[in-house]
Amino acid sequence: MVEGSLPPAPPGHPRPLRIGCCGWSYREWVGPFYRSAEKMLTQYARVFDLVEMDSTFYRIPEERTMRGIASTVPRRFRFTVKLPGTVTHDEFVRDTPRAREALADFGRAVAPLQERGLLLLVLVQLAPSFSSDGADDLERLLGELRDRGLRTATEFRHASWIEESELERTLSLLRREGSSYTVVDEPLLPPVIHKTAQPIYVRLHGRNPEHWYDYEYSEGELAEWSDRIRGLVDEGEEVLVVFNNHPHGYAPRNAQRFSALMGLTRRGNLENFPLSPNSAEL
Repeated sequence: MVEGSLPPAPPGHPRPLRIGCCGWSYREWVGPFYRSAEKMLTQYARVFDLVEMDSTFYRIPEERTMRGIASTVPRRFRFTVKLPGTVTHDEFVRDTPRAREALADFGRAVAPLQERGLLLLVLVQLAPSFSSDGADDLERLLGELRDRGLRTATEFRHASWIEESELERTLSLLRREGSSYTVVDEPLLPPVIHKTAQPIYVRLHGRNPEHWYDYEYSEGELAEWSDRIRGLVDEGEEVLVVFNNHPHGYAPRNAQRFSALMGLTRRGNLENFPLSPNSAEL
């Protein structure tokens, strides 16, 4: 173990820190990160042990697709999965027939990950226009997901949730439902850490005010975050960090550098990854 590195988790206990990216299937990562457009998830899992699956926000995959994904990754690998936008954005967290159908389909889709112990949590990202007036609907949704055996992290986009007059009410809601407050680095809300549940979920979107994700974090910015995350780990917190600045391969580049700053042992590289024109892509 290198100086300053994190100790391995005891058997049966969660790893104190996992680092990865939001998504893996980006053709623009071929060259900056991937050796080819083939078997992207297999390549990704050689380097990282965590990924956020955010394609589920746009379309719920078939269960057989998820079983294929679950069988592709090594046992050490873990997923977080984004709740469908049908629930959070289209139906605005309301309990409607369309939302209930989407939740049922989503539950079937993530079941293969649950069965294999690969699913860490579900990200509930709220719409930018969804204010704290919808607290009752949010609490109902989080409770339903909890009852389905799903840990959640809630990402707010409307400032009303964290205004001084509402903050304690917001945090109390999350604690009651066992949902993690999603820490964000973005132009919209401040990167404040609130501990409401395990794990602490950190999403680094980028700081470009016009195009959030088209942003590469500097060495100094990564170092600032490494100090904050190391402090949490030292306090015994379980922390997940994902980079969402996917254009130009910034996310995997920043995630690898951040892993090095955190002293995580290098898991592998893609230098010797075999190239085959007939390989199936995942």
